[in-house]
Amino acid sequence: MAILMDGVTGILGSSIGPELEGDVYYLVRGGEFNQRLPADINKEKIIPCDITKPLCGLSDDNIKRLNDIGIEKYLHLAADVSFATEDIDGKIWNTNYYGTKNAIQLAKHLNAKEFLHCSTAYAEDQRNPYEISKRAAENLVRNSGISYSIFRPSSIIGDSKTGHISDYNGYYGVYSFFHKIAQKKRGVNKDATINITISMIGSSSSTLNLISLDWVKYIMSALINKEICNKTYHLTHNDPQIVRLIGEWSCMALNITGIKYWESVEDRENYYRTNKTPSFLQRQVDKIMNRYTPYVTEERKFPLDTVIAALGTEYKSPPAISEKTIAIIINYAVKNNFKNHTTT
Repeated sequence: MAILMDGVTGILGSSIGPELEGDVYYLVRGGEFNQRLPADINKEKIIPCDITKPLCGLSDDNIKRLNDIGIEKYLHLAADVSFATEDIDGKIWNTNYYGTKNAIQLAKHLNAKEFLHCSTAYAEDQRNPYEISKRAAENLVRNSGISYSIFRPSSIIGDSKTGHISDYNGYYGVYSFFHKIAQKKRGVNKDATINITISMIGSSSSTLNLISLDWVKYIMSALINKEICNKTYHLTHNDPQIVRLIGEWSCMALNITGIKYWESVEDRENYYRTNKTPSFLQRQVDKIMNRYTPYVTEERKFPLDTVIAALGTEYKSPPAISEKTIAIIINYAVKNNFKNHTTT
């Protein structure tokens, strides 16, 4: 079975790509010179592309090469995962919507039988450009005329056993900032506990749906090998953790104290009504948190029925998001200074 995939340099792609069953070819922006390629993929099967262009920018020679191979499945993982509140330069829409449109066009051109598309569990919420673009892209897939599967993961964190992850976005955004502030205050004493007197939204009743990379990899890989049934699969946690606990555990792992929590956006607004001169650091934290506010205040449950039905006895519940899990992923991030991985 021949598979064509894009997004091999991303969080999921770099984890799943090297272990896919079959004859796998990789569409990569920048080709073999891309410094974020997994070290263990076959470099002879890398094909330069630009998913924002028609037919993903493939040359005539590479299209002929893939036609001769006979691609059966197209796995579309490439995306812009920015949680920005505005798509100022159009990059999110161009990558997520037009990128999907061009990938579908290429899949049809190559007579691929199946199109496997990675979306987000939050596609229906439409709260930011990322979610809006992902929902629109899903509609393209459903109306493409190709047999499809749509995967909807929630917020992906590192491997539950090792902490490994290639990119630090989503959940990691605010804690990367905290780490930088703490390291600056520590100076040469890198293990010192640092007090940071700011507040952030962290409900003691809402949950945050985090899922570990190892679980997403296992579930998605199993689904890729199943018969395509034109279904949508939520790759989400069946027992998500409380937002406040995640915040407290994350700060503990970073050796940071002093963080206080607002229960809601309304509590934060009340603070600003009575405090007209918040610190510069508080304003910076609020600016970062604004893009994540919906995820820590309005979480909902996601249906797992299609995943469980498709996998049957192969289905495994995701690892618990515990204090130990958070410590593992934060320690890994700190060890790498929250820097995205490269092959150099």
